[in-house]
Amino acid sequence: EILQFIRPGFIDFKSLAEMLGDGASFYAGYGNYDSKGVRQWLDACAVPSLGKTWDEVSGMDGSSGSQNCGSEYVSLVDTFLTRFRRRGRGAKNRIDDLVGEHRPMFVGVGVIVGSSAQSFKQGVVHYEKGWPINVDVNFDDFKFGYFGDEDWLINMEQRMKYQYPDRLQAQKFYSLGQQSWLEALTVTAAEPTLSHAHELRGGEIAMGGWSVMCGVLPLKTLEPLSIISLVSQGAGIGLDYGRAITGVLGASSTEQEEMFSLGETSDVSESLEEADGIWCTNWDQIPDFQPSELFRDGFNAPLGTSSEILGHYEFAVSEVNKPGCTPRMGL
Repeated sequence: EILQFIRPGFIDFKSLAEMLGDGASFYAGYGNYDSKGVRQWLDACAVPSLGKTWDEVSGMDGSSGSQNCGSEYVSLVDTFLTRFRRRGRGAKNRIDDLVGEHRPMFVGVGVIVGSSAQSFKQGVVHYEKGWPINVDVNFDDFKFGYFGDEDWLINMEQRMKYQYPDRLQAQKFYSLGQQSWLEALTVTAAEPTLSHAHELRGGEIAMGGWSVMCGVLPLKTLEPLSIISLVSQGAGIGLDYGRAITGVLGASSTEQEEMFSLGETSDVSESLEEADGIWCTNWDQIPDFQPSELFRDGFNAPLGTSSEILGHYEFAVSEVNKPGCTPRMGL
């Protein structure tokens, strides 16, 4: 129901995004960055880590001899974050950089616009005052929104509509312009029940980042060297979730099939066809949230590809033959 987009959630995604920004600032070398220490750590731990999981790498000898690679890394990050956070939010932070400022990068989010957005805003006011809520959302007002460099987005939209004219993702392409990573991550990481929908600067309502499940097609228009799509085999919790959310936003069963069908032509199935490699995890079958299990499964997952370049990868296979990982293979 639409109330799940209005009701406040229990996670503050803006604060989470700011925490991620502090960590990203370490990797970007912002602030009081121990470049010598990081270089020594990489010299000792980077090459020997090839083909190993972090559990294996963290126990290897570090650069000093008194610490292993894992504890040395934690020490470098902790020292950086302690000094970095003393400077406050006014200091240069990776989270304040613009999406696509340094290289072509894009962040996708589902948005509603027009009269549906206005109706939603009125529903929020009614909720806050304890009045009856009646939000009218028309799926015609739903768009696949993207943050990024505006020139790149203009080019992407034109090519999407030329190369994939029959795909809803092309027909509903919507540029959100170039905003900071803080704004982009705050609204794309947020999901219904975990956080409410967010109003963007242009008046659009961001409904969460679930819409990026078929993100290959926009990238394909830019003619990159290779695209690897990270998916989970089977029908996928993500696809079921996408159907449920778009149903709340007014999508018909036909429109849902056009977006999420595995066995027929759809945005998802065409994304699988257009990808140069399909990294086929089994994440939907891992109960609860177990980071180490998710990492292990992803690390050892097969990469379905016919690409000569990607075919050199240790776990590359010509065909995965699993629904969700193989184009047009239904359940």
